[in-house]
Amino acid sequence: MNIKWHIIPLSAAAMLTTGLLYNTSAQAAYIVSNGQCSTDSVTLDTVTKSDGTGTVHSGSGINATSCAGMFLGANDDSHDASSPTPNIGQLGNGFLNGQTVKSGNGGATGELDPMTFIETSDLQALDSDGIFNDPGWIHLASFQDGGNDSSSPSYSSIGSGANSLNLNDVLDITFNCDTGADCKAGTWSIATTTDIISKVQSILGVGSFDHFALVLKGGNSGVGIYDFDFSELADPSAYAFSGPDVIDFMTPYTFMGTWNTDDLLATNGQHQAQRFSHANFWARDPAAPTNEVPEPATIALFGLGLLGLAGIRKRKAV
Repeated sequence: MNIKWHIIPLSAAAMLTTGLLYNTSAQAAYIVSNGQCSTDSVTLDTVTKSDGTGTVHSGSGINATSCAGMFLGANDDSHDASSPTPNIGQLGNGFLNGQTVKSGNGGATGELDPMTFIETSDLQALDSDGIFNDPGWIHLASFQDGGNDSSSPSYSSIGSGANSLNLNDVLDITFNCDTGADCKAGTWSIATTTDIISKVQSILGVGSFDHFALVLKGGNSGVGIYDFDFSELADPSAYAFSGPDVIDFMTPYTFMGTWNTDDLLATNGQHQAQRFSHANFWARDPAAPTNEVPEPATIALFGLGLLGLAGIRKRKAV
């Protein structure tokens, strides 16, 4: 299996180098990985235009670019860490942003290192304190094991009040189990509505997501996290997509892939595929300044309208 670790500690030297100010006294201990994970447990198989007029990739599964886990005993749903509010990517607000979660038996708590899939240069100032310490992860939707071959998503909202958006209005996300697999493997998809731009342009600014992550938890184990870094996948020197079309900033897309729980750990600490307990979909908004032209490698995963979350952030009164 293709094993890849991407867990980056936030060192004091890195903070000083980038001028970051972390309030370390307010943070709990990081949750600890209990085993390896494989990037081929979650794949991206197809990327098409949502209106059916073009294909960016098909025919072969692209492995996740990184994975983290397994975190035995951790639960990413605890302490509302999979229901962040206002869901704009602030440090400590949401599991991938370093919010405290259940980390083991005996009521222990901890948090995922918020630098797990990003660099210090990716951090942003998303709230009123002006400190560049916010990871930028947005929760999209959750799936709970409903005992069937498929389950219905619970979508998140972004922002609040007049500047809020229920992602159910612009996204259609699925998470299905293969027939006969006892929910140990299956398929996933993310699609946008073709009119996404006209629906949300009036309240969202210009921006784009650069990461998509899927968090899987088994019934008797901790969590595994699988990340797709689209800046890396779309790098012209190692372009992963088959074409003929290429990703642009003005087109809604549909993404489809596969997942399995082969990495999950049993209570004895051994890898053992098991029925999933729940799954959470996340995406990271880099919130590039509006006076900068995005690099070609930074792709707009879900279309210009949805992914301009910087507009919500600027209008949000924190």
